[in-house]
Amino acid sequence: MTKKRKTRRSNNEGSIYPLKNGKVGGYVNLGIDENGKRIRKFFTANNEEDAEKEIARLTGKLSSLKIESFKNSCIDLMKEWMLVFRINEVTSRVFENDMRNFNIHIKPYLQNLNTCDIDTVIIKKLLNKVYAKNHSLDVQKKVRTLLKQFFNYAVEEKLTQYNPVLSVKKIKKEKKDYTLEDIEKNNKAIKPEHRQKYLDILSKNDFLLSLCCVGYYTGLRIGEILALKWEDFDFENGSMMITKGVTYEVKFDENGKAIEKKNIVSSPKTDASVAVLPLPNVLQKILLSWKDKQKIKSEKLNVNLVKDSDYLFCKDDGTVRGYYGTRSIYKNYLEKNGLTTSEFHFHALRHTFGTILKDSEENLINIQMLLRHKSSKTTERYLSMNTKKVLSLKTKLDNVFNNPQKEE
Repeated sequence: MTKKRKTRRSNNEGSIYPLKNGKVGGYVNLGIDENGKRIRKFFTANNEEDAEKEIARLTGKLSSLKIESFKNSCIDLMKEWMLVFRINEVTSRVFENDMRNFNIHIKPYLQNLNTCDIDTVIIKKLLNKVYAKNHSLDVQKKVRTLLKQFFNYAVEEKLTQYNPVLSVKKIKKEKKDYTLEDIEKNNKAIKPEHRQKYLDILSKNDFLLSLCCVGYYTGLRIGEILALKWEDFDFENGSMMITKGVTYEVKFDENGKAIEKKNIVSSPKTDASVAVLPLPNVLQKILLSWKDKQKIKSEKLNVNLVKDSDYLFCKDDGTVRGYYGTRSIYKNYLEKNGLTTSEFHFHALRHTFGTILKDSEENLINIQMLLRHKSSKTTERYLSMNTKKVLSLKTKLDNVFNNPQKEE
């Protein structure tokens, strides 16, 4: 019987030895833990050459490797990265969403794996599960981005050899047989045939009519509308200034769980969002009427709600309204009046504004400026197709093809 023979190397270079099953075993010393106990990483390889490669892969990290990476799972390291680094790199709203995706989609699948054991195949399977569970490319994209950023960090810190996410392609949307109903659902603007009914229903509520007409006639985001003050308007010259937006700030405990949310007024979504915009005459009349109603309320409440520094749509105590509270008022009102579909959500007003301009044959650059998008490609995605208007082009097509131009 062949005696087991170890191949000795210099300190910290590892050892390999034959196994009874014909394969090759090996280990690498990773240092000493807090109790003075030696930490070793053992492995099995098909042959001596593969064992040499595994030792090279492991020992190549030892110069600045954190020993904890071999004691803790990938999930432990990723959670630590999020709570130490990620939380300071993004807004609290984004971090709250990141933690949700981490806990729901990443943690259950990678729970028992070490960082250096995760490869492209594992990442592909994880992302496939995310898509199968949600049928949402947006969620899958956010999970992929979060994993990519973590593994970028892991590579920089030499916790792993490479980023397994980089070679994983995005999942393409499944092919399907589209119906007319599917086409209508893809349109994010309020349908032309529903717009007047929508405005008529809102006319029964002065607050919601005034609030939503700002979005309908200017394309402002709801956070920007809630942050508007009377001093932002120049009614004489028909303009308004956008410099702020209402959002919320989240406080987290030591485990990344949201424990408190607070409404705040801050700079708008992007630098491009800061602008002076035209104020349509129809909206000027609506807002001046709203101001008169606020003056009457001020007298009843014995508080001034129409000072230049007051928010247009403030609460009765003069404080700013938050997004979620305002959405609840809006949603409950629409449901009571029979408008229950997602066609009428707040952001649909922004899509509707842009689509109305497109249907009026306004050029794309002007629409982009009014919506304050950095890229015209973003604007193009905002603009819904008017199916009835497209079908009305049949007469023009008939004229073109029934009377072809003769060649000279």
